[in-house]
Amino acid sequence: MSEKTPHRRPATFKLGDPNVVVIDPDESTRPARGTVQITPEADPATLPVPIDRPLLPVRRGFRWGTLFWSALSGLVLLGSGLGVVNLIEDLFARSQTLGYVALAFAIAAGLALAVVIGREVFMTIFRQMAARRGVVISAIGPAKWKTAFQSIWVGSAYFWFFAATMAATRGWTSAAWRAFAYFNGTVGAIAMIVSVLLTVYSLVLYLRRYSGAFAT
Repeated sequence: MSEKTPHRRPATFKLGDPNVVVIDPDESTRPARGTVQITPEADPATLPVPIDRPLLPVRRGFRWGTLFWSALSGLVLLGSGLGVVNLIEDLFARSQTLGYVALAFAIAAGLALAVVIGREVFMTIFRQMAARRGVVISAIGPAKWKTAFQSIWVGSAYFWFFAATMAATRGWTSAAWRAFAYFNGTVGAIAMIVSVLLTVYSLVLYLRRYSGAFAT
């Protein structure tokens, strides 16, 4: 059974009194019976001071590179749209079935492009808001794979319009041209589907990992 310490009434003592013992807070030894134990309080100057995390500076200002790539992307997108419209009209002139198939593919590609662009705009705003709270959002693995498949998708689309223009100008109708067209279209379609899936998946991962930064 442990011995209970009796309650002492408040009293005053002199530091020179031999029964008064000044003991360190970390000291584990028990003073002798009948002595008064005094534990000095810690000096406030030696206590740790909490330091706020420094906020990362948000880069602002006009960027010529952003303007260049935005203008170039808009020009290519406009040209691609006109090319798709002309292609669908030509296919409708040959066969309504081919025209509807091309129209369905064009709608699917437009929806996929809208998903990718919407995700990029959302992540840009999300990163800026997180940076203002001192949180740095780094690229994750699925996002890097998304960028790779997205580059394949865009590259195959650009090359297809270039090759289709050359074929229409020079009248290519050989079996080699048809085989290339099927191959290029298959690669572009697969890259588009994988890119869209990774776009949605990486966005979900980003929200799960960094949404807590906005809880406070």
